[in-house]
Amino acid sequence: MTRLLILGGSWFLGREIAGRAVAQGREVTTFRRGRTGTDVEGVASVRGDRTHPDDGDPGPSTHGFGKAGCERAVAETFGPGRTTILRPGVILGRHRSAA
Repeated sequence: MTRLLILGGSWFLGREIAGRAVAQGREVTTFRRGRTGTDVEGVASVRGDRTHPDDGDPGPSTHGFGKAGCERAVAETFGPGRTTILRPGVILGRHRSAA
């Protein structure tokens, strides 16, 4: 069985990917720190806490460095053949609108 970890997963592209992966029979885990949005039925959800220093948002000046570090750690752990990193710009879909 294919296992998939999604950072986020309750809004935007992550929610759509999670729903489709569950529908295809994949084992999906989401990690999210937010309190808004709902979990996709069938995923295992792991919660972080934005108010906890270890889970907190580093802010705009260091966010990119943290994200790059996470991407590098995933690629080193799973290998380039088992890692896909998406860097979307603005994505709107059925779970989000521009209004």
